[in-house]
Amino acid sequence: MKTIKVLSLFIILTSLISGCKGKEVPNEKALIQTTPSILDSVGPHAKVKANAPFLAPIVAVPNPISQFVRRIFQDSKGNMWMGTNGKGVLFYDGKNLSEYSLKNGFDAVAVRAIVEDKDGHIWFATENGVIIYDPAIAVTPIPASFKKFAKEKELPHYDIWNLMIDSKDKVWINTFMGAASYQNDTVTPFLLPASIKDTNRGVSNPKMVSSVYEDQKGTIWFATPGGAFYYDGTSLEQMSTAQGLAGNSINQVLEDNNGNYWFATFYNGVSRYDGKKFTNFTKDGTITGDEVWSLFKDKDGNIWFPAEHHGVYKYDGNSFTNYGKAQGLESGAIQCVFQDKDGVIWFGGYLGLFRLAGDKVVSVNKVDLTEK
Repeated sequence: MKTIKVLSLFIILTSLISGCKGKEVPNEKALIQTTPSILDSVGPHAKVKANAPFLAPIVAVPNPISQFVRRIFQDSKGNMWMGTNGKGVLFYDGKNLSEYSLKNGFDAVAVRAIVEDKDGHIWFATENGVIIYDPAIAVTPIPASFKKFAKEKELPHYDIWNLMIDSKDKVWINTFMGAASYQNDTVTPFLLPASIKDTNRGVSNPKMVSSVYEDQKGTIWFATPGGAFYYDGTSLEQMSTAQGLAGNSINQVLEDNNGNYWFATFYNGVSRYDGKKFTNFTKDGTITGDEVWSLFKDKDGNIWFPAEHHGVYKYDGNSFTNYGKAQGLESGAIQCVFQDKDGVIWFGGYLGLFRLAGDKVVSVNKVDLTEK
């Protein structure tokens, strides 16, 4: 595998911080269009354009909780948070569903990741920086309980694509212009090799980091347009098509219970690496769907992922099961899978929120949640 020696911390900090000098963060308040799309434009509250005909629903979902649910998360108190692609974040405490966006204290409209730190603070990755909810201010969120990340100007960019808190309580922040970590009130940029700009992708930058992941050994993985990079604390190595990966434009990396690594790619479906060789499930025809945005491992070790136009797949260690139109899934653009503390599997994407009921998929609207 290709090995890249990590530069000294001094060089990394000097090169990245100097590159951020003079960066101005736009403050436009133009509302995002409610037209759904998986892709965002860069910038605070940037407009979104529909760019695929399949987004027009064949069957309309009545009273959806949002036109596009992008991320689903359950906090330590059991509250459900749902990041949307146009209306900020939704909060559900089991009885009431509330929306927080520009009009009520949440200064963003697109939420791409949600994590909770050891102190119970909820962190949100948005198109307008990192936003943090402090439950000590209000158990049920109020405008004053949402604050912008105080060190935002020290990040490589304000447009945030992913967040991860590792086993050492370090917060990894992935932006449109690279990655950084935050711990002990200090932001440390992390330098990754730049890739070639992808002009075919709606949002692209040679330094963009789509997501970050920590495996069972504590190795940190970065998903980028130039392949997957992993850092073991000493050296930085790369996995790409040169080693057998299906494609270099990576959206997410995940390790399964057997130590295999799964890769969700933007153009080439899903790959799995067993430590010796790659299996490219989409390329070899085992599954269909080239555009895969996320990977999820449930409590039983099953691997789940949505494939654009082709529903959601579950791999149980032996075979794949597909959940699509035949099973009741009305959306062709699912972007995330989540399992709550009760074991319920949820899907989020265009047309809102869905859940698995046996071998069927049912849509979940505002009435379903408030009448529960």
